[in-house]
Amino acid sequence: MSAAAPVIAEKEREKVRVTLDLTQQMKEVLDRLATSDGRTQAEVLRRAIALLSAVKTAEQNGEGVPALVKDNKIVAKLVGF
Repeated sequence: MSAAAPVIAEKEREKVRVTLDLTQQMKEVLDRLATSDGRTQAEVLRRAIALLSAVKTAEQNGEGVPALVKDNKIVAKLVGF
């Protein structure tokens, strides 16, 4: 393992506080997602950001992200974010 790895891992754990405004409907969705997954609202938002980032990266690389699979065939992709 390289000497830089622990530094990078430590930096990834640094957090900053963010304040945002949500509609009541978005807040209810966030609450429902957090409760159903047993996660904090912050973790739900971090995961959503990571997913959006992955979709954007795939789009920039001319790829799509499978969203629905039926009978081992991709029937829908996430696009247009």
